[in-house]
Amino acid sequence: MFGYVGSSQADLETLYAALKAASICDECLRQMIPGHDGWHQHGWGYVLRTSDQLYHYRSTQAVDQDDHRLPAVKGEFQAIFHARLSTGGVLGDPAFSHPYVAATNEALFFLAHNGGLKNAALIVPNKVDSEWALDQIVREGDLATALPKLKENTSSGLNLLLLTVNRQARQAAITYLNWYHGHGDPKRDGYYRMHRATMPNGGHAVFSSTMEPLLAPHAVKGSNVPVAYGELQTLGHP
Repeated sequence: MFGYVGSSQADLETLYAALKAASICDECLRQMIPGHDGWHQHGWGYVLRTSDQLYHYRSTQAVDQDDHRLPAVKGEFQAIFHARLSTGGVLGDPAFSHPYVAATNEALFFLAHNGGLKNAALIVPNKVDSEWALDQIVREGDLATALPKLKENTSSGLNLLLLTVNRQARQAAITYLNWYHGHGDPKRDGYYRMHRATMPNGGHAVFSSTMEPLLAPHAVKGSNVPVAYGELQTLGHP
């Protein structure tokens, strides 16, 4: 998955192409789970927001097999993309693809999540655990307040991209988190670590480890670095 804040269609297309290529065979996953084919095949989707447009697309197809063209946008925009590899078996409808959407009286949320949850997150049949994660954010009103409960119910990783649209201010921002069990283990670090980079046209991106080798040649030199572990951050800000 990746998040992007900027104003460059070219940057977005570069990130989209990297997501497609990485999703065909996730080498980081193959190293962590020997014998896994690394294919993120269980649907994909994105949310793309400008000051006057919002696109929310979800598909059951694998991202590398979906002949989908991105909309042309102008001005600054925020985007979250996610290619899904399900371990929970809830499939068969585009509504089960990320990003998930929910709302409160104060804000609208679009969430993409990598990792597995447990306990209360698995109680409701035919509900993706990532949907449960979004439920907690809605219940608490924001990600920071919901974070302790999300960590308590995480079985593997809690890598999050959250686009929040404030109703009153009519403004939006992407927050992100890179947190997982087994931090320090080379194989788990290799799979779950996230990176951030400045793109060639000035935009800012955060992305999963499997995309990093594909994006490194495109990023501004010296800007491609691992995300600070366990810190809730806003994309585009120091």
